Amino acid sequence: MADVPTWSEVRRLVARELGEPVSDGEPLTSVRRSRMTWAARAPGAGPIVVKIRDSDEGRAQDKTRWCAAHLPVLAARGYPAPTILCQGMVGDGWHVFVQHRLPGRPLTSLDGPMPAALLRLVELQADAGIAAGERDFAGYLANVLFDDWE
Repeated sequence: MADVPTWSEVRRLVARELGEPVSDGEPLTSVRRSRMTWAARAPGAGPIVVKIRDSDEGRAQDKTRWCAAHLPVLAARGYPAPTILCQGMVGDGWHVFVQHRLPGRPLTSLDGPMPAALLRLVELQADAGIAAGERDFAGYLANVLFDDWE
């Protein structure tokens, strides 16, 4: 496995793909052996999320294709889904995925209006015609809600 690309390498590629400068790259996750996520900004695109994943893992492009096919379906139902801006390869065997950053902050408790809001999100996913397949959405949603993954 190749070393995780630096933010400056990733920023240059994303800027070229978006056709505009990219700045303010701040880590959203700690560096892992196989992936990394940054929050950044581009003048025209606004707040963005830049994700990289080791393509040796074999699933990076599959996950991107899954998102490209299913996020618009969820968005059409009113689910807050990011728009995919670009994706491709960076460095030696790393897949990059760029999307708009959704507003919000990590959830710290399930009191007040939060349980009802969470149930509305679950209902928007229900009957969307998207098979879960091998993805663990319960675990993923917990990471998004409590650990600021998105």
